[in-house]
Amino acid sequence: MWKTLLASCKTHGNVDIAERAAENILKIDPCNSAALVQLSNIHASAGNWKEFARLRNLMKQMGVQKVPGQSWIEVKDKIHVFFSEGSSHL
Repeated sequence: MWKTLLASCKTHGNVDIAERAAENILKIDPCNSAALVQLSNIHASAGNWKEFARLRNLMKQMGVQKVPGQSWIEVKDKIHVFFSEGSSHL
């Protein structure tokens, strides 16, 4: 639920609720790269460049890296994984 709320904050530009949603996500998973990236992007969209930089520096200090997007499909009992940054799959 918190991830969905955080995603909708990007659409609606609601920084306050985004902070609360990200805080709850990070309580569950402190190194959640998606939450940190999304929150920093929400701050960037709102023009909060200091907070954007603080979050990106925090990610760097924690060793948290953005995981590329991926999707998968099962065909004939075999799972194929596709990554957003490439043309190949596993």
